[in-house]
Amino acid sequence: MAEAMETDNVTNVIEAADDPSPWPLPPDEAERIRTLKNLELLDSPKDEEFERITALCGSALDVPICLVSLVDERRQWFLSNRGLGATKETGREIAFCAHSIMPSEDNKPKEIMVVRDALADPRFAESALVLGWPHIRFYAGAPLLVGGSDGVKRAIGTLCVIDTAVEHGGTGARTEQAFGVREKQILLDFGALLTGAIEAREQAKRALSAAKTDYISCTAHDIRTPVACFQLSLELLAQSPLNDEQREYVKHAQQSVEIMTETVDRAIEAARAQRGATPMSIRKEAVNVRQLLDRIDSLTRSLSAQRPRSLSA
Repeated sequence: MAEAMETDNVTNVIEAADDPSPWPLPPDEAERIRTLKNLELLDSPKDEEFERITALCGSALDVPICLVSLVDERRQWFLSNRGLGATKETGREIAFCAHSIMPSEDNKPKEIMVVRDALADPRFAESALVLGWPHIRFYAGAPLLVGGSDGVKRAIGTLCVIDTAVEHGGTGARTEQAFGVREKQILLDFGALLTGAIEAREQAKRALSAAKTDYISCTAHDIRTPVACFQLSLELLAQSPLNDEQREYVKHAQQSVEIMTETVDRAIEAARAQRGATPMSIRKEAVNVRQLLDRIDSLTRSLSAQRPRSLSA
């Protein structure tokens, strides 16, 4: 279900790319969105590690606002927010960061986008974020480049710093002298630190998934041998002289062991698939639906008979 929903979302992005958009769209927008979604960072709880990075970055560059903005399909969502209070997101159509993630003219990722005076920039002069709260005057954003399933690094968002109008407590627009090569390098270094933290979490998540897969595989293999022995014992028991009641119990036990064996085999196959191994060839068998229903009914009756009855007061 979740996979189907994600496929629908990516399809919507592709279709949206064919229509005029109120914001700029990277040429590989569908894969960029897929990379962002796979990180499972959107709408996640506040994280102290990311908060610490934005706090240090804002202090180092002496700005009132520092954000980690993840550019989603129709919004920018703040993974970390220093200076915008309880604001969690804004629409993508007014996001400066929607422009920062765009590649350069040679289709390579930008190192950094600097808007020295938002009032003088035709892209942002009429923006609600410039004319209204928080009254942005200066902006600098470093794209956060993270590798996707194809290994290509794409900008999932930015680490950005913002200064506001003088009359609203900021220092206003910034010249080359106020934000030059040194400051740009500081922002890039913090961006690299942030990207490294995101990628380290993703690697840890994959390692945990692999460990779970290995555990399931090993456990399933360990269970398979005693189950096979038990199955053989039941077959031998079924061939011995039994009364009707005993034979019925053996039959139910054999059916349960068959289900257990199939469950173990499926667990092993799922673990193989998780590790990227070639799937086993599909086994085709004719199914007698009536016999299958009879088996289900028989197992259900057997389990019902074994269930303890409630004691009356």
